[in-house]
Amino acid sequence: MLFLLTSLATAAPIEVWSVSDFEPEDATFTDNNDDWDNGYDQDPWYVFDGNLYSLTDDSVNDDPDAADNWVISGDEIQNVVVDATIFNEDDDAMGIVTNHNGKDSYYLLFHSANDMPPPGEGTRDGALFLWRVDGNDVTELGSEEVDFPDGEVSIKLSVNGGNLRASFDGDVLITATDDEPLEGGQAGFYAYNCGAEGGGGGASYAGGIDIEVSAHDDDDDGIIDDVDNCHDIENPDQEDEDGDGIGNVCDDDYEGGTGEPSDTDPDGYDGDTLEIGGSCGGCGGGSGGGLMVFGLLALFARRKR
Repeated sequence: MLFLLTSLATAAPIEVWSVSDFEPEDATFTDNNDDWDNGYDQDPWYVFDGNLYSLTDDSVNDDPDAADNWVISGDEIQNVVVDATIFNEDDDAMGIVTNHNGKDSYYLLFHSANDMPPPGEGTRDGALFLWRVDGNDVTELGSEEVDFPDGEVSIKLSVNGGNLRASFDGDVLITATDDEPLEGGQAGFYAYNCGAEGGGGGASYAGGIDIEVSAHDDDDDGIIDDVDNCHDIENPDQEDEDGDGIGNVCDDDYEGGTGEPSDTDPDGYDGDTLEIGGSCGGCGGGSGGGLMVFGLLALFARRKR
């Protein structure tokens, strides 16, 4: 058991996609890049010198949709790590989103020293905020006072089985638990009333320099947790003799065991039982076919957009 816990603690997430040089240059970003979607097209994002800039000068009094000014990309991942570098000469909300599976369903990690997206009220001293947005239900999972440094800063959010860890400038400042974690979704940047107004002369600039999105692989077997049929015990071959979506190494009921019938299989398979050490934790559910293909693709889909 000690060995298992140690391996889980040191397992590295698998990079799925990253961008360190945004393109096309000097263009309305999402209009010219099919890989990205923008939540609020009245305030677009644009690229200059490889960096992604926010053009969001609206507040909620102008248009409530301004609260949805995210720009997202990539595969839909549930157990995910988003690691980005942002800059903010403004003092309003700038950050990242993940698990974005709809206009109003995502985790939001942002820093603000002034305006906040609704339902945030008033202004506060500089702080990092972690929100869960699900329809009209917006929950603050945590916050921590911290100043935004001059220049750029790293911002990172890990979502793993309902456990969330938010880092700012290399320090973990917020930890939280979500008993009903959001489903898998895309990831990207977020801005609210923050950034240049039309890119004109004395504007305050804000945006992103780079972003890396990875998927958790707790047992370090090369198969991401989202599709691993036993994500607490290493099983890179994903063998599943009875086809119930649970890998052999953590399935108490599959053919080839002791010969004693069992009715414990989740798909009703009544085969032989084999006692196996260890447990599966949160694994199982669903069939292996398409999910396995996605898992293998995720393993090798290290790409730069």
